[in-house]
Amino acid sequence: MSDKLQKIEAAGESEVLTLIGRAAQDPAVSVEKMERLFALQERWEKREAEKQFQSAMIAARKEMPEVTKDAVGQNNKFAKLEKIDRIAYPIYTSHGFSLHWSEAECGQPEWTRLKCVVLHSGGHREEHFLQGPMDDKGPKGVANKTGIQGMGSTWSYLQRRLLTMIFNIRIVGEDNDGRGGQPQPAGASKPEPPDPAREAIKKLWVLLKPVRGTVANWTAANGWLRSQKIIGPSQIVVDLTVEQLEEVIEKAEIALGDVQ
Repeated sequence: MSDKLQKIEAAGESEVLTLIGRAAQDPAVSVEKMERLFALQERWEKREAEKQFQSAMIAARKEMPEVTKDAVGQNNKFAKLEKIDRIAYPIYTSHGFSLHWSEAECGQPEWTRLKCVVLHSGGHREEHFLQGPMDDKGPKGVANKTGIQGMGSTWSYLQRRLLTMIFNIRIVGEDNDGRGGQPQPAGASKPEPPDPAREAIKKLWVLLKPVRGTVANWTAANGWLRSQKIIGPSQIVVDLTVEQLEEVIEKAEIALGDVQ
């Protein structure tokens, strides 16, 4: 590339487009030169799209909060895909990203490979892959799912792992949707909310005694609050702020007054 073309490319899109416009009107300009100018423009646009992609990715990752584990597996707890995506989706879409999921060819027998294409509104795209064995057997190697069920379980696992890897989402601790924030089974050790929130949760736990039953977890309580439309269909008590908890307590007192 000549020094002149290098300077034009470094200058930016406006100068490239100006030069292309002038060259297109000049009958003396050869086809070869026009092709070089168009190639230069394509390189510039590709480079700018990649810059926009990287800048948007950095911004999106900075906004991603930590996600707590709330689902019970065979031997541990994990964060459900729907919870991770519910939190991540509004953030990454606001920065111009969209995700396209599909199965990719996998050379490992009885394994599956998942592909995620990350598209950005600026035009750049990146592909990510993750593969793993089919989840159709229990801890003792005995089949416990049909082929379709095992495939769905594996894809769900791979998808949430890829999603957290792409946007650097941190999965930490355990929330209390499965086991209560107030009473805990013997031997359980859990991080507690900040003091004001903890006191509000304790108050709410006592208040909900007539509808939550005697099991020491928030599953029934959260379900009842959702059925009364006091919290949203995807909300759980331990994710609420102190202000939200106070509002929930007030609405629950009214609702329970009608029940009792």
